[in-house]
Amino acid sequence: MSKTERQILEELTAMDELERSTAERLMSVADAVPIAKEYLDGNTIRPTILLLDKSASIGFKERDLRREFILAQQHLVNSLLGVQRSREIYFGQILFNHNVDDILNGLSPLCDPADAFARHADVKILNNELYQPSGGTALYDAIMRAIAVLTAVHFNARELGQEVVSSIVVLTDGKDEHSKTSAEALRDVVAEVKAKGFVTRITLVGLGNYDYRAIGNRIGIDEVIDANASSSTIREMIDLVSSRILESDGSATTTEQGVSEQGVSDVVPESAAASQHTLRMLVGNATNQESIEDNHELAN
Repeated sequence: MSKTERQILEELTAMDELERSTAERLMSVADAVPIAKEYLDGNTIRPTILLLDKSASIGFKERDLRREFILAQQHLVNSLLGVQRSREIYFGQILFNHNVDDILNGLSPLCDPADAFARHADVKILNNELYQPSGGTALYDAIMRAIAVLTAVHFNARELGQEVVSSIVVLTDGKDEHSKTSAEALRDVVAEVKAKGFVTRITLVGLGNYDYRAIGNRIGIDEVIDANASSSTIREMIDLVSSRILESDGSATTTEQGVSEQGVSDVVPESAAASQHTLRMLVGNATNQESIEDNHELAN
């Protein structure tokens, strides 16, 4: 019988691999059984969770961002398909507002088993019917929930002898308003799980009018992208995010311009520098990749 997330967190604490305070904070949001070991295939896996803000502010008439958020989600899925490491990705998606209980899909192989260019049937693509902004923003709770999921997956994969390169991508237009988790508690958890390798990287992507670098700093996230909400910017932004997910070990060597020197030609299409007038990288440890043409038209 598969262990639950809470059982795994208890075991990690008993093994002195997690501080008790960290485990208890994660257990407060852990409520599921992780993806079964028999579905974790290969020497390396790249579990990735996309956290999508669906708070009411996204749908405000004066700056309706629904189309931009849908475009970002669609382009991320499509930009991860059709490359060498696509089959290593296990992709989960959570929509959050003041609650963190809208699971668009649990962790699932990204690719169709027969075609690395096609997404798995379990990986959903957003449209206007599925994406209905409402409520407030529990940003900290959403990140904590994703960390709990990835910590449990890392535990299972490690037992299989697999290398794990895990990512959390947060797409939001605002700041936290409704979390039970404090900024200080989340920062402590982020520091520990990253230092111990349970989560490789967390990227915060902002599409609103806030200081996202300050938001990231407050909770220990130093990979922050602040982008204008235009179609061209979103594609460039998502190409940067997808190249990070596909990096071999979750790290990169950066130049002064913020473009990685790590070779990725065997992983992603030919690299290209991001357009600096449309996208401002607040931490320059990323590579850009050319866009893979979207296979899905934006819903009307």
